[in-house]
Amino acid sequence: MLFYSLFGFEEECRFRSGAARCAWLTGASTRLELVEVPSYVNATSAPDGLAAEAVGLNHLCFDVTDDAGDGDLAAFLGRLNARSEERFRKSLRLALEPQQLLAGGAAYEYAFVADPDGVLVELIRRRNALGVEPEVDDW
Repeated sequence: MLFYSLFGFEEECRFRSGAARCAWLTGASTRLELVEVPSYVNATSAPDGLAAEAVGLNHLCFDVTDDAGDGDLAAFLGRLNARSEERFRKSLRLALEPQQLLAGGAAYEYAFVADPDGVLVELIRRRNALGVEPEVDDW
């Protein structure tokens, strides 16, 4: 939970739901719900609506455009890492260096870090609008 304080989230509450440990964190007009289910709980005992065919969390994404200011994503990651080292004496685990992305008529930078449990967290920063309409794919 402390890892997410790097992004401005604060603990709202902790509770148990059956065997799961839960915490709600709030920040940036968002509630992040962290749920840790013990390994001995199998999919067949999952509550209705939480289907056994779920494949798990791939990643979270935080838009850090406003937090990055005028700097690029690499500079933002440097500041974020400095905060992590100051607060926790641990460096961020960078999973993917900053890359460029063209999507939805805009240019972005993105990178991935891993939280202490190995969950991937994508950080995305909008650089500018391209002034073109995005293509629509019929899938």
